[in-house]
Amino acid sequence: MDVKPGLCWRCESRLQSKKEACFLCKIDVYCSTKCSERDEARHGSVECKMWSRINKCEACGRIGRMKECSGCYAAWFCDKTCQGFAWKSHKVECSKWTEKAREVALAKKILRLKDTPGAADVIDYPYYFGNNIAFDLLRLPKEPDVFFEKGEENALKQDFSLLLAGCGDLRNAIHTIYCLPQAYVGKLRFLLNDVDPFVMARNVLLLYMMASHIDSVSIATIWLSTRVPEKCFNHLRDSLDALIASDSKKLKESTNGSVSVDDATLSVLTQVWKGWKKLRCRIGSAGCINLDEQRRAVFASDLGFAFGVSSYRQEVDGKYLASIDKWLKDGIIISPNQHERKLFYFNPTLTGRPYTVVPNVEVRSPKDWEFQYCVKTDCLPFSSWDFLDLVKDEQSSSVTTLLHLFVSKCVQKTIAFLRSERVTSEISIDNFVRLPLKVPKRKWNFDRIFTSNLADYYGMDFLLKTLGPLLNPSNHHATLFVGYMNWAPHVPGAMGCERDHSDQLTEDSRILSAMKDLGVPSIESIQNRGDCYSQEYNYNVPHFISYLRGEQLAVSDSFQSWKGGSGKPPAVPSWPKVTSNHGLRMRDFRKQPNKIVPFFTRINARVVTLQRGFDRFLEWYRPTNDDNDVTTNMK
Repeated sequence: MDVKPGLCWRCESRLQSKKEACFLCKIDVYCSTKCSERDEARHGSVECKMWSRINKCEACGRIGRMKECSGCYAAWFCDKTCQGFAWKSHKVECSKWTEKAREVALAKKILRLKDTPGAADVIDYPYYFGNNIAFDLLRLPKEPDVFFEKGEENALKQDFSLLLAGCGDLRNAIHTIYCLPQAYVGKLRFLLNDVDPFVMARNVLLLYMMASHIDSVSIATIWLSTRVPEKCFNHLRDSLDALIASDSKKLKESTNGSVSVDDATLSVLTQVWKGWKKLRCRIGSAGCINLDEQRRAVFASDLGFAFGVSSYRQEVDGKYLASIDKWLKDGIIISPNQHERKLFYFNPTLTGRPYTVVPNVEVRSPKDWEFQYCVKTDCLPFSSWDFLDLVKDEQSSSVTTLLHLFVSKCVQKTIAFLRSERVTSEISIDNFVRLPLKVPKRKWNFDRIFTSNLADYYGMDFLLKTLGPLLNPSNHHATLFVGYMNWAPHVPGAMGCERDHSDQLTEDSRILSAMKDLGVPSIESIQNRGDCYSQEYNYNVPHFISYLRGEQLAVSDSFQSWKGGSGKPPAVPSWPKVTSNHGLRMRDFRKQPNKIVPFFTRINARVVTLQRGFDRFLEWYRPTNDDNDVTTNMK
């Protein structure tokens, strides 16, 4: 599902001319029969079920390529004749799925936190570390002669514009730059948007340091570690002084045009920089902030932290536990060439608005807060990056070492692009709903729009309506990404807790699949690792479809008029209506993998990256006359 073209779907080694493909779906490919057999449990549990359409007919019991019921998208039949024979028994089950969609629609608070530009803004925890792994938002082929699609032949020479709405930290932008092929000669323009001034102040600081050609090791340490050596702190202090003294023109000039911030935004960011600058950070000195003590207080205030850590430790490969336990204790992430005995300073950029277990506080000026350690307890820095990237070229039993080495490499490549004036970033501190009013259409036509999991709070329809018009109309490969993280608890059965007839995989069968995939000897060894491990084998695609249909139903005029009142409830939208909206089309994940950001990522291949198993990403694009979307549904 998330393997780059040309690589084995199991071990991710480079494919040779001879390769093994799944004989059912013909989509996944392997370097050998051994890898194909090893991946059978994982691939067959979800991916192959979607793509091969091999299922059991609800009427006659025949197993083969089936057509799905367009009422529920959870039952399969040979043809209309079999569907007609089974309808008397199936209609009850079919209605349960449409009822799940209506339940989603009725839960209005799930779909939209606020959906009008005039609504009062609220703000979540400062996301100094992200809540999902970094993605390459361009995914340009490394070998263009083999892997370029029609119309992409000139991509290595093309300039790209990318909007990251609700971007959080810089990981997606930096990782995208890192993944660019060596042959790429174009330029990138980023619009980085987030409502949180603390997060954006940190982003601009890091970008300024990169544009100032400060060494990548120091920047990675400031990005990641609670304690820093004197050299890093001096770089940090000098950069803060320069930023505080800058206006928008001076900032742009000092970064060779790579960072643009208007004066109104800069005045807000300056409050954060001044707050960091005034903190006493020399460890042991009078009045020094004690990040260690504040960090322990944050952990203690979150009643679920101890349970979460215990579950996470059971999921992680044992050889990495020592380094993870050490990080939980001290928060130190440094280069192998840096020495802990020389970490004389606390890192002030990990402070900000005081941490609270109650999110969504009202926006206030940064200067009105008392700066304290504020990193969310489940935002682990080594879970914000793909563990497969960390271990691709490095060998170490220390997760923190692997992370620092990889982030340093990402920063180093970004510095090189900044030096050659091939990357520019414009900064926006605002609710993304106001971006269409502030982004001149002639100036910005975005080739990529990444929205993280904003759909959890605003709904997909609103994102498409608000940001869809900003997609580059001249680029048929321009893509808007819509992500979900919190959908599963709102659809009964999605988490695998129910054992009704419609669920195609029971909890026990998922555990057996996990045992086969991971090569472990006992059920207990899987159960002790937590439920996330078994989610990789949980076929909850019909549940996610019901969620999306319910979300679309909620914004329809007929539902707005009914809203659970008397009379017949409005019909739940069909899947084709869900996948075609506001002039855009969704890439149907049931028929093919996503092109850029995976629909979902493999869990058990990433033994350290913390994943819950429910993250989903949808890709939306402008359809062309060449699009062929052959349906295989029963009407």
